[in-house]
Amino acid sequence: MELMHRDSNVDRIPVVSLDRLERYARTKKKEDGPTADEFEVDFSDTLGSHWNMRAKAVFAESFILGGYSCKNKREVQRVFKVHMGTLRQQFKRLMRDPDYEPSAIELDQERARNRTARRREVRSNIHCKREHQ
Repeated sequence: MELMHRDSNVDRIPVVSLDRLERYARTKKKEDGPTADEFEVDFSDTLGSHWNMRAKAVFAESFILGGYSCKNKREVQRVFKVHMGTLRQQFKRLMRDPDYEPSAIELDQERARNRTARRREVRSNIHCKREHQ
């Protein structure tokens, strides 16, 4: 959460402004996109947007330089892409009316998504550890 300057999952998620998003789309320059100093994600489009693809690369570089055990950049990017789905859900939750009560179906869907994400994470961690043995 350091790169995003968040202490918990109820803190604001840094989301890119439309102006900055459009500038990056026009110029395709790295400095106009997400950087380690100004890390933001794009929830206005798909998680595979050009902005988010660059954010994945910036995250992976920062993660590896941070001294974590997994040094496989591609694997870190893959896990971050999965995590972006979680971030999008947190963002939606933070943006909704505080009086909103999710339906039983919505709660079941969220539990299923969380369960799937946890399983992917475990498989990923096992894969990363095998690479370093």
